[in-house]
Amino acid sequence: MRATRAVALTAATLVGAALAAACASGSGTTRTHSAPSGAVTYNDVRAIVSDSCEHCHNEDKAKGGLLMESYEELVAGGDHGSAVIPGDSASSRMVQMVEGRLKPRMPYKEDPLSREQIDLIRRWIDAGARAPAADAATAAIPDREIVPDVEPIVPVSGAVAAIAFDPGTRRIAVGSYKSVHLMSLADRKWIATLDGQADLVRAVAFSPDGKLLAVGGGPSGRFGEIRIWDVASVKPKLVSTIHGHADTILAIAFSPDGSTVASASYDKLVKLWDVATAKQIKSLKEHSDAVYALAYMPDGKRLVSAAGDRTLKVWDVSAGTRLVTMNEALDAVYTVAVNPSGTQIAAAGADRIIRTWSWSADATAPGGNSAKLSGSTFAHGDAVLRLAYSPDGSTLVSAGADRVVKVWDAGTLREKQMLDAQPDWVMALALSADGKWLAAGRYDGTLGLYALDGDRAGEQFVVPR
Repeated sequence: MRATRAVALTAATLVGAALAAACASGSGTTRTHSAPSGAVTYNDVRAIVSDSCEHCHNEDKAKGGLLMESYEELVAGGDHGSAVIPGDSASSRMVQMVEGRLKPRMPYKEDPLSREQIDLIRRWIDAGARAPAADAATAAIPDREIVPDVEPIVPVSGAVAAIAFDPGTRRIAVGSYKSVHLMSLADRKWIATLDGQADLVRAVAFSPDGKLLAVGGGPSGRFGEIRIWDVASVKPKLVSTIHGHADTILAIAFSPDGSTVASASYDKLVKLWDVATAKQIKSLKEHSDAVYALAYMPDGKRLVSAAGDRTLKVWDVSAGTRLVTMNEALDAVYTVAVNPSGTQIAAAGADRIIRTWSWSADATAPGGNSAKLSGSTFAHGDAVLRLAYSPDGSTLVSAGADRVVKVWDAGTLREKQMLDAQPDWVMALALSADGKWLAAGRYDGTLGLYALDGDRAGEQFVVPR
């Protein structure tokens, strides 16, 4: 029972674009929607989208990387950027394609929208493409499940599902339920709380300069959320909020130059976002199951993703194309780490085996890249949930659903140390940039802080509610 619950927890917790892509033919039946004489609302536009667009732009198809099942998905855009530019219908790609000014005309291979329908869409965009009120948005979509917001009647101690040290090893960010807490490492005091996250925080990442903190999560089955905070000052300030996935975000990572954030979601997609504008740059979509983990190569030109489809994929960030797929895993892959040298990739998951691959950007290999399985070891008695390399690349740390944290020689995969038994599943793992500290976040809402020089017992903290 315990093992089954652990794996289930992992899958649950660790675990758009232009209309320019080809669309499959829909139902062939189109209703006429008359433009109302008053102000046009999103729900008026929603009725047209539901009839004529949604059968090609949904979670299962997402042609052109664009989802249109909700307001947030429509305005997020897809592979070609924003589909709607509020206040400017003439420049909005959605209007250009339904009018046929951009090819192919949409809806693809179906009757074009009527002049009245296009006019209605234009009026909504020119008026600012305003979002629907919460009650109006849900009332207009009776076929979708309405999830009530049920508040707990007793205090909730949220699971710690995300941890990150800042680059200067001065602070540690701890993600919990709807909030992130910052601890000062100098005196072990909680110094700030970042409230207002949509749901359980499943990923946190500091920018390379330590000035920004990206926070990922969102309610399962509804949408993914990224919040970027300015944490350079004593009082953190929210910089931007991004809603761009159709399901919760499970992993985020800053590019080495800090200009881009990559996100992975249960919706099977990896997306790249411009930090300065909060706009989508690319959508990477060859995984066939939830994408649980991400890691950039040190040069920032390549990104590695790990997914429930039992594969790792290495992507060319600039082109948005897949370079290599590693499929040696026997079950879902929950975690991936890249050695700071850039020559080794480690991954693990439900089959309980840690595997490493040697990586090279080899001009003589097909596509100029190669990944070769170089080592493996049976690591834990249950699924491996997290991996992390030390800054010098000599040490690899793993955490399992068996409530065990182990320290390995990264080159030989020989076990060097086992920490004292953890009180609950370790859902988050991080090593400090100076190579001295290891932090473990647990399902029971506690944080363990260990010195990497042999400290087995560590210091234990209860994360604030």
